[in-house]
Amino acid sequence: MNVVTQGAIVVRPSIINFGQVNAVKHRKGDGTPIEKVVTISKAKGNFHIKDVSFSSKHYKAVVETIENGKSYKVSIRFSPVEVQRHYSDEMIVNTDDPHEPSVRVRLIARSL
Repeated sequence: MNVVTQGAIVVRPSIINFGQVNAVKHRKGDGTPIEKVVTISKAKGNFHIKDVSFSSKHYKAVVETIENGKSYKVSIRFSPVEVQRHYSDEMIVNTDDPHEPSVRVRLIARSL
């Protein structure tokens, strides 16, 4: 499991590999989105997630609080449109922590 520990905020895992995913336009596949989850936490001090953005429009996120100010679960949905494409993207989690205003998570996948 990859873990990002550049500062006090920890992301587990730090790289999300969606693997091979059927594209929405694929004739044989159903184009069902794939969902993966990361946990973002901080052992000392509090922080809150302000918002989540992506370097590509093919992702969506839902943030759930595990422990307010300490730990959050981010569910990431990937729904590619194009067939036969490699994706190497990034999720940017913006926080209210002055020392770590943003945390980045690498996203990789391949559409079929």
